[in-house]
Amino acid sequence: KALRMGINTKRKELSISMHTNSASKQNFFQRFFASFSSPDFYIQAIREPLSKAISYTLILAAILSILGGLYLSLQVKQTFSYINAFISDSHFPDLSVTDGKLQLTAENDMVLTIGKDRDFIAIMESGEQKNYTHLSGYTYGIFINSDYIALKRLNSTPLVVKFGQLGNFRLPKASLQDILKSSEILSYVFTFLFYYIRILSQYFFKAMIVYAILALTFPPLRLSELKLKGSQVFSIILYAMSFATIASEAFHFMNPNQWILSALIILFYMITLKIARSGIIAILFDKLGDQFNSEEDFK
Repeated sequence: KALRMGINTKRKELSISMHTNSASKQNFFQRFFASFSSPDFYIQAIREPLSKAISYTLILAAILSILGGLYLSLQVKQTFSYINAFISDSHFPDLSVTDGKLQLTAENDMVLTIGKDRDFIAIMESGEQKNYTHLSGYTYGIFINSDYIALKRLNSTPLVVKFGQLGNFRLPKASLQDILKSSEILSYVFTFLFYYIRILSQYFFKAMIVYAILALTFPPLRLSELKLKGSQVFSIILYAMSFATIASEAFHFMNPNQWILSALIILFYMITLKIARSGIIAILFDKLGDQFNSEEDFK
């Protein structure tokens, strides 16, 4: 009997070792597809440290930030091309601010539009006939007069900077163009970095919400036979969020209205909870199966 128990224990340890080794050899993409298509994957995942799931999350966020960053970088590049066209225009002067006023004359007055679908408009006005409300209806717009500069994007509140807040300065046009080139390069770096930080912060914040919902609404988590640590449950959730995160980021670029966005957020949590619960139930049956096998060996 003792020999049989020893053999059974060794067999169980060998099975666990094989499961763990199999999981550790899976690459990122294998883990990604297994995370929403294979409940058995979670049986293997809980035998790994939480750091493994966190590393997976970091890679997923990096891939999404590269794809999303490339999309946003195209918009950034387009915006800088508009601004560069505006500054390169012959009417654009050297910037000189004295006593809170930008020095402009009638020779600097200009209206520059780019694109067939009201993509961009830039207005420079030395008098008081126009203001930044003339930017309305364009995707991007810049308005400059003696008192302020206004930047506006479609359906957003204009960003207005008064020259009186900047103090006296003089900036030659050529220097401004050099600054613009450097700013464009830096903006690409910050675009990817910002996107990466945003995805990670949202990922872990939503993971904590899912953790709280599971703890409050999923009775199997409170079963003594399950014996899952908090770190193991959190690992399950990090993997379970994979599919919904990819889907939500894809919809993010479609600019849905507020009602559709609210429905997508609810759908995000429903999918994540369903996958996590399926994984936990698979773990529970695996543990109960081991228990039943041990009881049979004792007979």
